[in-house]
Amino acid sequence: MKCHNHPKKEAIGTCVSCGKAICEDCATEIKGKLYCKTCIAEKLKTTEKN
Repeated sequence: MKCHNHPKKEAIGTCVSCGKAICEDCATEIKGKLYCKTCIAEKLKTTEKN
């Protein structure tokens, strides 16, 4: 499986929020779960608005 953002890189997993395949460079692990940078940014925006 290849990374959604970097098609030449192998994915290390999928984002638990959006389900896209992500490589080591795109992944952020939080409490043992992988998230893509886009989903983290969206969650931060939502948190900042509240």
